[in-house]
Amino acid sequence: MEVQTLARGVAMRAGAAARALVLTLLTTGCGADDATPEAAPRPSAPPASDVVAERVTLPPPEPSLGGFFSLPLAFDGDTLLTATRDTANVTHLHAFDRERPSRAIPLPPQVEGERPYGFPHLLAVEGDLAVVSWVGREREQLFVVQREGDALRWGDEIPLGAALDPTTPSRLSALRLTGEWLVVGAASASESAGAVLVLRRTGARFGPPAHLRAPHPDPDAAFGDAIALDGDRLVVGAPRVDRLDGPPPTDARAYVYRRESAGWQLEAELAPDEPEPGSGFGDAVAITGAHVMVGAPMVHRLDARPPYPAESGAVGAVYLYRRSGSAYSLEAVLQPEGLGPLAFFGRELDAQAGRLVVGAPSSRTTRPPRPGWVHVYERCEDAWVPLAPIAGDPSRPGDLFGSRVALAARWLAVGAPEAPAVGGAQPSTAGSVSLLRLTRACGASTPTP
Repeated sequence: MEVQTLARGVAMRAGAAARALVLTLLTTGCGADDATPEAAPRPSAPPASDVVAERVTLPPPEPSLGGFFSLPLAFDGDTLLTATRDTANVTHLHAFDRERPSRAIPLPPQVEGERPYGFPHLLAVEGDLAVVSWVGREREQLFVVQREGDALRWGDEIPLGAALDPTTPSRLSALRLTGEWLVVGAASASESAGAVLVLRRTGARFGPPAHLRAPHPDPDAAFGDAIALDGDRLVVGAPRVDRLDGPPPTDARAYVYRRESAGWQLEAELAPDEPEPGSGFGDAVAITGAHVMVGAPMVHRLDARPPYPAESGAVGAVYLYRRSGSAYSLEAVLQPEGLGPLAFFGRELDAQAGRLVVGAPSSRTTRPPRPGWVHVYERCEDAWVPLAPIAGDPSRPGDLFGSRVALAARWLAVGAPEAPAVGGAQPSTAGSVSLLRLTRACGASTPTP
């Protein structure tokens, strides 16, 4: 079974199976103090070597560790958080940055007695503060991890109060920490109708959660499966749960909220003009400036029509919307040529400052297995221009490269949770994280409005 069921019937985020906690730090450079080469505007897919100025691949930091490294992943440009499972089925959380030596800290003291039942599931980091969701024996909790000088320590639990039904364990689905806001998705809450919690941050403390629900809440909406935040706007994906015992859903949505004095108010509801059943629309979302991106990783080839041929299935697509005032219009639908079935283009998205990255991790079930890809786009004048796609290691097909992407300034972190282990002491799949320093093809340092 794959680490993450990419062709899954349930449009939910998968959690890592896990057990203990270690934080380690790397001396690899993640800074953004070097010059960015300029290229001619409106490039036509430059070679990958022109897109990636530097590439560092991080294997699990200890020879005895391995399995699912990079499945949960967070990156802010200076610090990268991820996790791995060792041969004793214990999960370790790792932090990497460029200035501090390696060290370890114990399990969260609040859950010490739950070992080996607890594991880190979702991660978010910004500056000296990180938030970790910890799945225990009976429930999932949020904890603060804070940097104080050279030390990393566990802080308080972030209470969610009565926002989620404590009698019905709800695995959280998404986590974002940006500026003064922490946003938590809980797509499985309330019989998978879903919910989103928004908490205001003051230092290392968080206020009571504001509770958002879908405008049309109903079971299986999976509202909160994906979230993205930029300034005063929040995007929430609701791809719907695809039950195997019923017809594929056709009413997947993405919602845009705007923060006003009265709280977070619904600004737009996004959906394809011609929805495809079971497309996974809303399974990934991103926002940068006036642009909103929605992934639909289960979409067939756009030129295919039902009954769909097998070779057109789960190719994936990304829908690009542009805001004018408070109105949103579909600007384009991305689906690169040459994608095969089970490419899952649009399974992961991130966007920042006029740049969009799209994960297409492929599937290990293809024969022969294919490496995953990450596709990079830049906003040049009035169009999103595709740059050369970035491939995983061709000698390691089936590594699910692109299952996780995180963009921060000029740096991109890409997870490949099924990358093969090196050496006989590790499990057959150890996973890896690639740090890529990207160039600017358009020569622009700010996004196009």
